[in-house]
Amino acid sequence: MIIRMIITIIVYLILAPFAGALLEGCGRKFAAALQGRRGPSVMQPFRDMKKLMEKNEKEEYIHGYYVKVFLLFMVAAGAAFSAGLDITFIVLAMLSAYAFLIISAYVTGSPYARAGAENEMMRILSFVPMIMLMAVGFQMYCGSMNVGDIVIGSSMPVLPMIGILAGFVFICSAGMRRNDELVSEFAGKTLAIVKIAKWYEVVLMLGFVFLFFCNGSFAGYCIGAAASILIYLLEIFIESCFAGVKKKYVFGAAWLAAAVLGVTNIFMLYVII
Repeated sequence: MIIRMIITIIVYLILAPFAGALLEGCGRKFAAALQGRRGPSVMQPFRDMKKLMEKNEKEEYIHGYYVKVFLLFMVAAGAAFSAGLDITFIVLAMLSAYAFLIISAYVTGSPYARAGAENEMMRILSFVPMIMLMAVGFQMYCGSMNVGDIVIGSSMPVLPMIGILAGFVFICSAGMRRNDELVSEFAGKTLAIVKIAKWYEVVLMLGFVFLFFCNGSFAGYCIGAAASILIYLLEIFIESCFAGVKKKYVFGAAWLAAAVLGVTNIFMLYVII
């Protein structure tokens, strides 16, 4: 059991950034197609990463150390997910990662980066309640918050937890999009680390979507993987076809979605179980 868990973690650590980069490349291609453009190659994220890694920074700024810790916690969150651990532990690791990213922006001393850090805090606060309600929903329906127990469940949680899934998809539009101001002072390898962490983050967020379709069968896993990719493309579609809104409106809408969709679904689970 332990050996299998270790192998799963190693496979995740190796494949997750490649999957995240491919998803980003496909997302760029899809967004360009929606706008009537040819768009860059699907492999463009790998080329961008290569260019960033080849840049030589004259000195290591202090924000670079915080960015590395950000990556470490994000990798730990994904590793915990792949190991089948408790969702609350995974969320705690994610929040720790975001905290260090915000600190890294603050210590640059740039007003532009600090504004991005404040927006990042709003972004985090907008989607955390829905994730916690999702954990509660899995506990009520599957009897456990452990990812490993949810994956081998006998029935798909998607229908009994459809409201929570809808709310989670809604807040993913805020949760997957990072403010450009936040990394305005980052360059070279430091910016490359942020991008790698983002790839891990995207795969982790789609992993949560995957859980809604697991029923312990290979067919369920295939459906979950396909649904995760479709929802990712849906987020790209929303981002490309609709104008952005102010962060305070995103914050209010996300909390309203959590209150209406999430809490209502929790009450329904309480009634039917």
